[in-house]
Formats: sequence, C-alpha cells, structure tokens
Amino acid sequence: MNSSLELRNVSLSYQSKGKESVVFHSLSVSFPIKGISVILGASGVGKTTLLSFIAGILPGEGEIAFEGKRIDQLPPNRREIAYVTQDYRLYPHMTVFENIAFPLRIMHASREEIERRVGEIAKRLDISFLLSRKPKALSGGQQQTIALARSLIWNPSILLLDEPFSGLDPNSRVECRHFFQTVLRDFPVTTLLVTHSWDDAMAIGDRVYVIQDRKISFEGTPV
Repeated sequence: MNSSLELRNVSLSYQSKGKESVVFHSLSVSFPIKGISVILGASGVGKTTLLSFIAGILPGEGEIAFEGKRIDQLPPNRREIAYVTQDYRLYPHMTVFENIAFPLRIMHASREEIERRVGEIAKRLDISFLLSRKPKALSGGQQQTIALARSLIWNPSILLLDEPFSGLDPNSRVECRHFFQTVLRDFPVTTLLVTHSWDDAMAIGDRVYVIQDRKISFEGTPV
C-alpha cells in the first residue's frame, strides 16, 4: 500500500478581470501519512487555494490519492477530510459542547454517543471547563482548540489547517504550537498545515515543503 497523500499533475488557476492567473501548473508532491507536513510560503502563493482543492471546495485539474486510492473524484463529504480555516468558523449561537458535537449530529449519532465522545475529547484536550460557554467568551487560543476538537471528533483521515496560529499573540502562538504538536501526535490523522511563518514550520513540522514560483522549491525535515 502506498503510505502517502499524493498530488499528481495538479494545475490550479482563477479568473481575475477577464484574465486567467495560474496558481500551480503540473504540481506533483507526496506527503507522508500519520504525520504533520507543513506547507510554507509567502502570502498569495496559493497555500489556501491548494488546501481548498484537496478538500474539494475549489475545482482544478489533476489527481489526489490517499494511501493509493484516488479521492479527487469523490464529493467533499466523502473524502474524510476535516478543514480548519483561519477564522475557525465556530457557531456563535451554540455552546462549546454544541459546536464540538455538530459533526456527530450531522452523522445522526445518538445522544449517548455524542455526550460520550464530546466528553472524551474535551477531557483529552483539557477543555471540559469550557463546554457550557459561547465562542465570544473564549480567547483566540481557546477558540482554536475548540475548532480542532470539532474537526477531530469524527476521526477524519486527513486534517487541513490554514494558518492556525496567525491570529495569536507571540506567547499564545508558542503555547499553541506545542499543544498542536502534542495533540496531533496522539491522533491517527494525516495533517497538512499551511503557514507563512518559518518559525511555525520549524517548530511543528515533521516535513516542510516550501512553495515558491508556483512550485515546491524545497522539501525536507526541520533542522
């Protein structure tokens, strides 16, 4: 079995003022499974576009394969992908418990299973004391943790994280890097994290991929 997440000959572009702008052309890259791969690049190089293509949100050309099986032909809800955006997208009218439980409700899990699984992941991430609160009462780091809990509770195969530390102050950023690294090691999920920060990439990545000039210009392990 091919133990990787592969992009094969991926080409992505968009229309702007009547002109086509190419983001990637025939991009091929392989990410190891069950680890944290960091995609590093300056703002505007196409990092978020690439995640959106993998998630099935944006159209494009090329193939996506996970463990040897193509997933690009599947609709987004069948790709077993969780996508955490920069703004976390928590529901403001729901409690933390309800936000975390939302994917399980969509999957028609029983009330007993929902209570059990939310309780388990809340304990695991040390957020049980937040379950009755609303998102507006949380700090940026806490909101980030809730978004992570919601994405992991249904056991996705792939986790996509778009600039997860961008809205945090320096101290919170360091704490959340360590927290994410520790938590994600405990879950059997293949993680792609995009960032413009070299410090983020070096602190959390098992492998780092640098995007420059519409291609992967560097691939390697942090030093």
